[in-house]
Amino acid sequence: MNDRVQALLGDPALGELIARLDRRLAKNPQASGTITIKNPTPPTIEAVTSLLGKPPRPGGPLRVNLRELDDVVRHSGVADGLTSAITILLGRPPRHVAIEQQRETDAWLALPGEIAWETTDQLSLVSFAEMICRDGTLRRAARGDLDEGRRLLGRLVDCCSQLPLDAPTPLPVFATRVLGDSHGLDAQRPLCGLVIRAIGQTIVEPLEAPPTSQREWWNRVNVIADELSSTVLVLNLRCVGDGLIDRTLNAHAEIGEPCRLTFRQLRLHPPRFEPATVLPNVGGDVFVCENPSVLAAAADRLGRRSSPLICIEGQPSHAAAGLLAALHRDGISLAYHGDFDRVGLQIVEQMRTRFQATPWRMSANDYAEYADESTPAFTGPVPETTWDDELKATIEQHMRVVFEEQVIDGLMRDCAGDDRLLPSGSDVNETNHHS
Repeated sequence: MNDRVQALLGDPALGELIARLDRRLAKNPQASGTITIKNPTPPTIEAVTSLLGKPPRPGGPLRVNLRELDDVVRHSGVADGLTSAITILLGRPPRHVAIEQQRETDAWLALPGEIAWETTDQLSLVSFAEMICRDGTLRRAARGDLDEGRRLLGRLVDCCSQLPLDAPTPLPVFATRVLGDSHGLDAQRPLCGLVIRAIGQTIVEPLEAPPTSQREWWNRVNVIADELSSTVLVLNLRCVGDGLIDRTLNAHAEIGEPCRLTFRQLRLHPPRFEPATVLPNVGGDVFVCENPSVLAAAADRLGRRSSPLICIEGQPSHAAAGLLAALHRDGISLAYHGDFDRVGLQIVEQMRTRFQATPWRMSANDYAEYADESTPAFTGPVPETTWDDELKATIEQHMRVVFEEQVIDGLMRDCAGDDRLLPSGSDVNETNHHS
């Protein structure tokens, strides 16, 4: 039967007629009316003439009466009508592309309505789901497969409904918990891109400088995409336990050498602290700085004589935050120093709020001592400085930046635990391994 239909209607010269029939019969399976081909080619005219058994009117457009064509199909015995013949020829029922496209579009738009949304707190996520169905993002991620799109949307909602997490959690652990697949949120998976976009648009507060990598976006919701990239730099921090990190920190402290710890190490081998071991001198602090150059200077000038010093290297990483939180929980006081710039001042406030750290040489007098025309200009508005009522006004008066490197001698004096200014680059520790 297929061969007979192909012989009757399969002439390539009838291609435009068959395409028009496909769309027409999709709207109305009853063959009626006329199809007009405005500029028929000679082969098309010849093929239609052969099919209908009569020549068309000479000149002008070619008009094909569908009832006549239906009669030809029936009388030939190849099918019981024109709709059946087109179905056999094309291997599917007639379809109207525009109608089918609209039906598909409507099906994608309806996907958010299939989700059992739990609370009104998810209104922003509902809007996000509607947007990615409307703009084609979900459809592209699912490669046009509606069932796959439905699955992706459901998993997207499952993930985002739990974000942000209360405690830092490795990405594979989070993926296993929510999806049952430790690789379900790997960077190359479509779901990862959808969740990252949702984090930026529905979960976290907008930043003046948005994250530039997936890892940074995950960090903002307490998901650790790379446990080895999140690190903290430590000098002379002694522990009382016997775990890997306890032994590592104690060994480094013995020779006054900096030690870099990863989030993974701190998660799997959490150190144990006691105030009397960490701070033998009653009333002391574990110093915390923003820039590695400060810690490097303490290692070079003081070695193992330096007070415990932690460098967070800008905004506290999850590794740094975990270490500082552990020290704070164990009753160990922290003192923080950073740059006198907009971000640096914001970090001071964050350190005070999260870890009750005392600002260290971050007063108006400390700033005014070094702020002059030789330092870079302070850009943007000056943040509130709740720890010193005069600091904000003093900065607004000078509008200069003061970096940690400019006040490093004073910081070293504090780390040494005495009042004398240590010469830059000097080695005051006879037992330092550099001697």
